[in-house]
Amino acid sequence: MKEALLTAFLSLLLFFFVPTDSMAKTDVFFSFGVGLPTPVFVAPTPVFVVPPAVITLPPPVIVQPAPIFPCPPGWYHSNPYGWYRGKHKGWYKHEIEFED
Repeated sequence: MKEALLTAFLSLLLFFFVPTDSMAKTDVFFSFGVGLPTPVFVAPTPVFVVPPAVITLPPPVIVQPAPIFPCPPGWYHSNPYGWYRGKHKGWYKHEIEFED
């Protein structure tokens, strides 16, 4: 148990204190007491490749024109440009023709 803890502690020290600026400095030999050194490759800091974010477009904004309500002349009515008051022509009874 002591050997495993010592090996883990030394591995962590080796991992944090061996500079990884050059690949020539990353070939390290561990010896576990068997008599044969074990070559271990300590890789530089791993680089995680993240897929690009999916760009979603906002839904299209549909702008509909304002409804036009026809009104007799002289009344206020709306059109796409705002409220409009027609020319004052009047609507007189004698202009309406009745059938006899």
